[in-house]
Amino acid sequence: MDGAAAAIEIVRKKASERGLTVDARVADLEKREYRIAPQAWDLITICYYLQRDLFEPAKLGVKPGGLLLAIVHVTDGTFDTPRRVALGAFVVLAAAYTIALAQRRRAPALAAGALSAAAAVLVCGALAWGGGTFGAVPLLVQLVVLAVATGGVFAAMILGHWYLVTPKLPEAPLILIARSLLAVVALQLLLFGVWVATGAGPAGASPFGVLVGQWALFVWLRLIIGLVFPLVVSWAAVKTARSRSMESATGLLYINVGSIAAGTILAAGLYFGAGVLV
Repeated sequence: MDGAAAAIEIVRKKASERGLTVDARVADLEKREYRIAPQAWDLITICYYLQRDLFEPAKLGVKPGGLLLAIVHVTDGTFDTPRRVALGAFVVLAAAYTIALAQRRRAPALAAGALSAAAAVLVCGALAWGGGTFGAVPLLVQLVVLAVATGGVFAAMILGHWYLVTPKLPEAPLILIARSLLAVVALQLLLFGVWVATGAGPAGASPFGVLVGQWALFVWLRLIIGLVFPLVVSWAAVKTARSRSMESATGLLYINVGSIAAGTILAAGLYFGAGVLV
């Protein structure tokens, strides 16, 4: 039973290949398009699908001595409130720091407070979504790198924009931020290899299994569009900035905003939707 016709078609195809007869149906369980008959099944499985009001009829649907197996991604609510508080603090402190900069004042205390709040958000998020300490560590690493890459490319693009209106600015700052962005994307590519090789993520995929599995298309898109392409573009941005082709460098950084943002969205979608860390 699944709400997606494509998933049911895969089940039917695999069953046919093995010479099995399977009664596979497309149904939206939230709309009550299928009801579980009481004491009708020896085994009921609920895999990677959370509908809380389904558990009771599923329990009643197994025969005496039957088994109900549920595999569901859930978050640890313990860290939800601290994460939200830290996020609110970050927004307030970041806004205050922005106002201070606009008034040409240095405010290191506000900057340190904002960074501390941002770190708390990432730590609480990793603990809430990582499925335990063991899973929280790689997730925290991933969240930090994603945040640095996404924030870094926007910062680089904004800095590059200033060169369009103030051409006499020295090229050193743009070269530095472009090189930093190149290093962060290279680190992401390295981590991608580690995550894929170890089958990281709540789904517990086999080593390199995500490259050919159900989510392979999105994993390859994450690799090519979200990592390899930005790596090449970042390298080109460094080269053009060194030659003082600031319009070209800024244009490349604009392109990188889209590709890195797309890669971040793909990485988040694969983790929360499929339990795959890439």
